[in-house]
Amino acid sequence: MFRRKPYLQFLRGKSSPEMGTALARDGRWIPTENDRPLCSTYGPAKEAERILSGAEGLKRTQILVILGAGNPELFAACRTLQPGQICVVLDHRLALGGLYIDHYIEEIVPAAGALPGPLAQYLNTPGCHLFFGEETMISLEHYLEGLPAENFQGIRFLKHRASVDRAPDFYEFAEARMRGILQSRMSDLLTRFEFEPLWLRNTLLNSRQARPAPEPENLLVWQNRWKDRPALLVSAGPSLTESLPWIRKYQDRFFILACDTALKPLLRAGIRPHGAHILDAQKQTLLHFLNEDLSDLVLFADLVCHPSLPLHLKPAGWIFSSTARLIYRPDGSTEELRTPGTELLESMAGAQGRLQSGGSVATSAFDLLRFLGFRSIYFAGQDLAWTFRQLHALNTHHYERWNNMVQRTLSLESINERIVQKRDVMAVAAVDAKSIPGDFILGLYRTWFEQSIEALAGEDPVQCLNLSRSGANIEGMQNIRMKNPDFTPFATDSSFNNQARKELLEPFRNPESDPAQNSVRLPKFVRSIYASVLSLYKEPEHQRKSAEELWRKYPDLRALIRKTEVYISRNKEKLSEERSDEVYSKNLKKSLISFLRFSSRYLNP
Repeated sequence: MFRRKPYLQFLRGKSSPEMGTALARDGRWIPTENDRPLCSTYGPAKEAERILSGAEGLKRTQILVILGAGNPELFAACRTLQPGQICVVLDHRLALGGLYIDHYIEEIVPAAGALPGPLAQYLNTPGCHLFFGEETMISLEHYLEGLPAENFQGIRFLKHRASVDRAPDFYEFAEARMRGILQSRMSDLLTRFEFEPLWLRNTLLNSRQARPAPEPENLLVWQNRWKDRPALLVSAGPSLTESLPWIRKYQDRFFILACDTALKPLLRAGIRPHGAHILDAQKQTLLHFLNEDLSDLVLFADLVCHPSLPLHLKPAGWIFSSTARLIYRPDGSTEELRTPGTELLESMAGAQGRLQSGGSVATSAFDLLRFLGFRSIYFAGQDLAWTFRQLHALNTHHYERWNNMVQRTLSLESINERIVQKRDVMAVAAVDAKSIPGDFILGLYRTWFEQSIEALAGEDPVQCLNLSRSGANIEGMQNIRMKNPDFTPFATDSSFNNQARKELLEPFRNPESDPAQNSVRLPKFVRSIYASVLSLYKEPEHQRKSAEELWRKYPDLRALIRKTEVYISRNKEKLSEERSDEVYSKNLKKSLISFLRFSSRYLNP
């Protein structure tokens, strides 16, 4: 039991003298606190039955959450669950969890021939978990974040009122947090459905750019290169315009990394960053760099970037990386969720640097700076809100396009307002202690920053300093210019900017090895994959069986049909086998055509 659910070990010995047990009138054991029963003393089983009746009609893909564990008969919920269904019991009292584990240890490890009690039945049921006290909330969050979102269709909360009324704030926060995590997972799933085929094809086509670790194009070469030095991360939020004079004044003290959208505003202000970070897989990213001089900066790009970018842009150098997300499993293990195509590429080109990402360029760029060794990071333009009812600073490529649209009846303000009106705007706390318009997606990015800063505080602290005087408040960041706009940065070495630029550019001017052999080998490898996909497309019969054989040979290619597979899995009760095959074949053909058409543009000489 404790091997499969190691977090339960934390509850052992956590009971307190105030906790005890008593007999209800129906002869069942119930917990007490200071000799006061925590549930009905007349019929705890009937009370539990009444609460659990709220789970009637629950779908296999819905998660059941029971708030409050004052009645141990609630553990009988496991008897009504469908195979594979998830059930979570949460209580605010750590000592109650200790009491259950200690008092029912005979249940968990029953004597020979003894029947397991309700707690043992619950914990022995796959997918059933217990969490007690604020101390275990982090374990609960990791568990929910590690659930496969493909099989998730909703969540239902049941409440043991006697428990919930003792700590309403705890349960209100816990419910909101769980809903937020699962909404985030669903948002991530939908994003992956839309972009995974793009990520796969772009990663494979960018394989010609991948280099082994000794080459400067591989991010691993740069790990901790500027240990404990100061960096400035520039995003394109509306507040960036106000911060530009400050950045220009002190730019010689920082390593400056721009998010792709923020590059043009920096260059217009006469500020030359050391590099720009690219995460987007779409071709329109090219607009952020069009007609700009990139000769003295390096582009840090995820391997999912559009393959036309390395062909058309001529910076001083390219440094490539991949994205991976760390998932914590209930058994204490961790799993890395990687971008489709990465494993295929690394099997040929060797390991590439991996970064964590919260979904935006800025979140990935933050982890990039950590990877490079920076532990004092200044943020500019990181609004994560609709500051002044705008999304971007002036001089981004969006404004270049919008300026051509302006006429007597259409102003820039009107264009911005139309964009705002399309979003579900909500009020969020601002850096000036007032409120500011935000939305769900921007809230996800803000939460990622807050959780990352908090998690790093205990193991690898990063000093995060916010230069913006407007925008959303990000917990864990110091808003250093709110009281004093002319705040002098802690960084004092005025030669660091030039020194870092020289260190960054030197390897690209004097390459130590010739990557030509690697460049030839990888496209040949990708061509063999292209040929396999083309062969599958041309096969008229038994296409689904052949597809499974191809997925087994190249597991990453399953991303081409993953959305359809999830749809079939979630609706298997409704779909006949014939209809399932029809849906699979139709969408497989559509996905293969898209992959082949796009890839042929870059594979053919």
